[in-house]
Amino acid sequence: MLVINKTTSSSVILIVYLTTNLLQLSAGFAGFTPTASPRFDTFCDSIVASWHVPPSGEVESVDEVVRSCGGAIQGIRELPLIGKFYLNRADDGFVFYDCGTYSHGPVILNSAASFKLMTSISMTNNFRVILIADIDSSLQLTSSKALCLPKATFRSQQNDDVIGFSGPDVMSSAPDYIVQNSIQCRMSLPNQPWMLQRSQWESHKETYISIEKKSSSDPQVPYQSWVETIDGGLSISVGSVCTSSGQVKEIIRTFSNGKLINVLKKEGNLI
Repeated sequence: MLVINKTTSSSVILIVYLTTNLLQLSAGFAGFTPTASPRFDTFCDSIVASWHVPPSGEVESVDEVVRSCGGAIQGIRELPLIGKFYLNRADDGFVFYDCGTYSHGPVILNSAASFKLMTSISMTNNFRVILIADIDSSLQLTSSKALCLPKATFRSQQNDDVIGFSGPDVMSSAPDYIVQNSIQCRMSLPNQPWMLQRSQWESHKETYISIEKKSSSDPQVPYQSWVETIDGGLSISVGSVCTSSGQVKEIIRTFSNGKLINVLKKEGNLI
């Protein structure tokens, strides 16, 4: 059982993290087993839809982008609300999952340049949380915002005023929670250049954990989100928690010598 706890001293966290990281890179994560990589068509089925955007509740769409020469789906174009950002499936920094969650950011860090980290976390089939973070050249968070968006079809089914909402101030760190499911992609060797299509996918599930989940009939479930740089930028954690159900989802991008070496998605429940 893995419990994420932020109360441990920073020096102990650093020693444990670096030791664990070396072991993980040489032999994979303990308890992780090979799994199939996510399918882009399944990802599209989850995210390509109409969404209500705050504050007006107007409908905007995530669209598929089709290759002009062959008709194959090349990527997606995000909502106008966030600039119709184009996510190309051939972009090694674009890591996506069957559930509709994705993380987009650089695979090589330039110490002289700032960058934008964009994450969309599918909390349920009908709700997702978008987090946009700006990281400066010293790998510190300079600004961030979170948006919670319901699908347009969900609003129609509920027949209410679900319009989506801007999240509260983004938290500076993740809450304590018990990890139940994890999936990661990494290169087979730590010195290999990051290439998503050649990465290894592995998963781990804590089958013996039993947690009583809370339930909520409120369609506008309150979500809180965070963006956190760990150990001076060695890892960047982005996640969201449903304070009503206790559900937590987190994506961690880990770098070594300025290069991306691992992307880990974890799911669990608040302690």
